[in-house]
Order: sequence, then structure tokens, then C-alpha cells
Amino acid sequence: MNEFVDMHVHSKFSIDGMSTMEDYCLIAGKTGTRVICFTEHVDFNSAEKNLSIVKDNRKLPDMLRKKSEIGKTVISKRHVVKASQMKEAREFLRDYLEVMDVPADEDGLVQFIIDEMGKLQAHYDDLNKRYEGHKYPDQNLVREANRVVTDVLSQKSDNIALIDRLVAREDALYDAKDHLANVESFFKNQVTVFDDAAKYVEDLKNDLDYIAKDQEANDALNQMRLITHIIDGKPFDYKRIPELNELKNIHAC
Repeated sequence: MNEFVDMHVHSKFSIDGMSTMEDYCLIAGKTGTRVICFTEHVDFNSAEKNLSIVKDNRKLPDMLRKKSEIGKTVISKRHVVKASQMKEAREFLRDYLEVMDVPADEDGLVQFIIDEMGKLQAHYDDLNKRYEGHKYPDQNLVREANRVVTDVLSQKSDNIALIDRLVAREDALYDAKDHLANVESFFKNQVTVFDDAAKYVEDLKNDLDYIAKDQEANDALNQMRLITHIIDGKPFDYKRIPELNELKNIHAC
């Protein structure tokens, strides 16, 4: 028997379809059609239809129980992502990631989103781990950024849902990136100065009575304590970190 594929089939889910999906599956079993692609004009999961046929539906084998053709036919449905959503997602990714080479095809774009969001998620996980055993500023912002990326990736098993979620979370992703600019710079350029100052303050906590006798040294130490003291949820002034070395020198003198 000859074997065929049919990559463009409309069932009664579409306004121009005449037969049910079950009918097409039965016909496929009889004719040796190994692949059917349903290209519907409406949502498979429409509340109005109150029906849902998916690839892991346990009832699908019942549609194919026809003699020797059992198990030979593959049923696959695919919704195509809207061109407008594809365009929106690609433009956003170019700007957000500061890259030009963003895939134009659906599968390539979806994999690109999964890969890039996965890298961001791993990066935010690494940032969050740096807070372990330390009191650094704005950990809540790192956690929020990770939540946004994780939310986008939660839809990675469905192309349409993933791209829709990415587009819906554009503002949140931009905000997270902007809010983390100071955090990124802190861990890249300032964390060593901060750590040294915090340790210096901690080491002198038993000498406060003695230090209080020197007004200039006492004032410098108090300023260092204020700069390195982190209060959860309270904005941190990163611009003051460069003062720490000078304050430390004043106190040491």
C-alpha cells in the first residue's frame, strides 16, 4: 500500500471544514496516510467548542484501530504563532539583548528565547548565591528578576504560549534589567571595597569606647557603618561606596 502525508487539513473546528478529526484519523488508517497536520482557523481549546484534542490524548488510539494500520499513522496538530507576535518578540529581543541576529523562523525563535532566558536565569541564580553568608544590597531585585525570567520559561513547552508570555512580560523584563544595573556593577567593581569596609567595621566593634575619644575617627567609622549597613527593601546608595576607602584611611590615621 502506498503511504502518504497530508500537511494541510481542516476539520469541523474550522469554518471551512466538513469532517471531524476522528473521521480524518479513520480515513488515514484506511489509506495509509502516515502524517496529518491539522491547520485550523480557530483555537483547539476553545471554550465554545468545549473540546480538546492533543497529542497525548488517551482516546487517540481508538481512532486508529483499523486492522494492519494500527500504530502506523502519526497525528500531529500545530498552531502557528501570529506574525505580529513573532515580529514583536524579535524586535524586543534585539533591543533587550542588544543583538541583531535573532532567528526569523518560529522554531528557531522559540529555541533562541529558551536559550537566552535560560542563560539569564542561570546568571540570576549565580548572583543570588553571592548573597549567601553576606549582607549585600538589593537581593530582592535579583530575586524579582529571576521570577520574571522563570515565568517566561514556564511556557517553554508551547511555542505560542512562550512567545505570548515573552511579549506580555516585556516591561517587567526591561524593569528588572534597569533595576539590576547597579547590582551588576556592584559585583563587578565594588564588592571588594564593600567587603573590606564591612570587615573593618566588624573587627572594631569591641573598640568603640576607645575610638569614641577621637571625634574624627569616630565620625569616619560611623559613616562606614552607615554605608555598609543593609536594610532589606530600603534603597541603597551605591554612589557612597567610593567613600569607604577614604573613610577607612581617615580612621586609620
